[in-house]
Amino acid sequence: MRCNGEMGGPGRIIINRPVQIRARVTDELKRELACEVQDALKKIEIEIQQIDSQLKRVIEMEKGGSPQAQVLKSHLDGERQKRVDRKSALIENLKDIARLEPGSEVVRGTVEGWAPVEVGDRWDRITQAAVLIENGVVTEIRD
Repeated sequence: MRCNGEMGGPGRIIINRPVQIRARVTDELKRELACEVQDALKKIEIEIQQIDSQLKRVIEMEKGGSPQAQVLKSHLDGERQKRVDRKSALIENLKDIARLEPGSEVVRGTVEGWAPVEVGDRWDRITQAAVLIENGVVTEIRD
């Protein structure tokens, strides 16, 4: 496998691997996470209001004898329930964020990264790479 024109030599290749992004819990991170969840809650609430508005129109259609009204109502009820369930999950997330212990670590995502692999390397070392971030600054690379 070539990477920027390099092969590495016999018994050596460069692979693409997942790198876990972890964040150390600080008050700043807890505020950031809570804001993300609150923003998502606001969006869900707006979607629920929009669906409720559509449901009112469908109920009026139903009163007018529209044959499609029941199908639309059933669909909108299902969509509304999905949003209500998501809202409940987000509220639980807020509670979980409040319980995070300062100094602990949370997973924030995964990115792809390149790693040289040679005969004799420990596979778990290669596949368990992580970057630790604290308040937006890389504080540790675990390779």
